[in-house]
Amino acid sequence: MSILVKFGIWAVPLGVVLAFLPLLYQTEFESTDFDYVQETCNRTLGSYKLQCPNISSDLKELFKSHGVVVLRQVLPPELIEDLIGEVQCRFRPKEKSRSWALFARNVWMDSEVFGRFALHQDSPLGCLAAQLIPGAHTIRYGHEELNMLVEEQNGTEAWQTDLESNLPENLTGSVPLVRFFLPLIRQNLSNVTGGSESVFPLNHFARLRKYYPPCFDEDGRLKGTCLAMNNLAAAPALAPGDLLLYSPLMPHRTQRMLSGSRIGLSGSLYEPSLLIPWVAEVKSLELLTEPPDMGLVCWDKSTKEWHGNLNWQSAGTHGISNGTTACFPQVYPQPQENEMVTRFSNYLLNPYGPHSVKLRRFLHSFPLQKLIGAAPGWLLPWFT
Repeated sequence: MSILVKFGIWAVPLGVVLAFLPLLYQTEFESTDFDYVQETCNRTLGSYKLQCPNISSDLKELFKSHGVVVLRQVLPPELIEDLIGEVQCRFRPKEKSRSWALFARNVWMDSEVFGRFALHQDSPLGCLAAQLIPGAHTIRYGHEELNMLVEEQNGTEAWQTDLESNLPENLTGSVPLVRFFLPLIRQNLSNVTGGSESVFPLNHFARLRKYYPPCFDEDGRLKGTCLAMNNLAAAPALAPGDLLLYSPLMPHRTQRMLSGSRIGLSGSLYEPSLLIPWVAEVKSLELLTEPPDMGLVCWDKSTKEWHGNLNWQSAGTHGISNGTTACFPQVYPQPQENEMVTRFSNYLLNPYGPHSVKLRRFLHSFPLQKLIGAAPGWLLPWFT
């Protein structure tokens, strides 16, 4: 068969592919890639001696019944300024977006400043979570998100929980994971400025489940548009250095930003030896009806292992990461030396970070390739 004949056989399908290629191509990558990170910042975190305040028995009872507590002046304003400065230097907010000006994941893996903060020897985050999780001996860090709101942006409009909303009552008080929200701001957040977290206490939520079925689907899940929740919700006024801790079962949403702007850091603090059996119990009850999140969130080059699942630190996946990993580092009672070395030797790859921008640009520009490239996740380290 001559070369011309062979070329003719392939010319028709090749022409069809080329004809449809413009329809598959998507532009404006940065408008959707909210976690785009600049790599030109050389800032450092100042030297701070931090302390962990004791949570009173009254506040512990409040957390148990309401699922939320606000702790005042946990961090010094100078440290908050360091974090704000790093965000302003490193990120490019999208102020025209309706929801978020910025939404970045796992920033601690790529930013020296946020890495030093998350793994600070005296960080109060793990210590505070250990006081709210009965029987906790160690606390690990994960599911970190950094977001920014500017005036008239909504953030997350729908009511949501960070775990299934149809769990039985006997499990609600035993989740060995605490979520935190740290506002990185220079002035107070209030109902005047907006930008706080709207929370719906667990005690109200229990009554809502019992007496107001219209707010729930047939399978028991909360409807994010439940208007009846608005009157009983609260948006705590937050000042620089304040910290909001809440249960992953408590409904919450972002308060609309009415004036100014705010940056917020949120994440999960959990006891690994308690979390994995807890998730196993939930699985045995067959309450997690949706497919487990197998998303890849961290590649540990030192052990050549992938770790997944943003919400449950791999505990909700089929391949549970039941051992220690620097991808979800220990922060209480203190960071582990080998995990510190792994992080600051740049042995952790964040698929949502700056080193994977080119791959994300390709997947965004040609979305069909996303279906093809999503499965062999082990190839990602070689493409970035």
